[in-house]
Formats: sequence, C-alpha cells, structure tokens
Amino acid sequence: MAVRQPTVSLLTDDVMLITWAGLLNGDNGDPVLLPFAADKCWHVTGTSGVGGVARPKGHNKGLPTVDLTNDPILADIQGNAIAGTVNTVEQVVENTAWIYPHITAGDGSTNLEARLVARRMR
Repeated sequence: MAVRQPTVSLLTDDVMLITWAGLLNGDNGDPVLLPFAADKCWHVTGTSGVGGVARPKGHNKGLPTVDLTNDPILADIQGNAIAGTVNTVEQVVENTAWIYPHITAGDGSTNLEARLVARRMR
C-alpha cells in the first residue's frame, strides 16, 4: 500500500482540481483539507483491473490522518456510499474537512486516477 500525493490545479479563482494519480490496489491518497468547498464532484479514470474501485473517504479530525478502518466512505446525492469505478462521476454530499481516495479490490493491472473538483463557497 502506497500513499499517493495529490496535485492541485486552480481552474478559476473559485474552482480547484485535485488529482491523485497512479493509484494501485490497496493505495490511498494523501488527504487534502477542503472544508471551504461544499460543492465537490468525484471522477475516476484509468484501468480498474478486476473490480478496482476508488472510494472517497473523509473525516473531521484535526490532522491529515488516514484511518482506513474508521474513516467513512462519502456518499452521493442518493445517500449511497460512492464506489468510483472507471468513468464514474458523482457529487459528494458530505463536506468533511479532509478527503482522500482509497482503492479497494482490483488486481495487478489496477491503475486509477481519482479527481475531485471542488468549488469554494461564497
């Protein structure tokens, strides 16, 4: 299991794109702090292999920690835990302070990229 660092790009003054690339089976991304961005959209691309899924996880702890056992999987607008397969685009309902991807399942060919578009609240 590796921890992948995010790349942050400003698309406009109010919108940023956070990308975690090279996510393999069992990997997670380093958490990013986004409590100011209540509008978040999750997008997964790449190669899933057999059953590879990029799940957004989050928490409101004070530090950028990762607790794969206790940090909840974030939900879509229907209230379902997001299971980001390739080409999934989902709105994230919860506005946790910290958010990161976790890759579950997959095989040796799993190589995913999780993208999060976040818009600053005004």
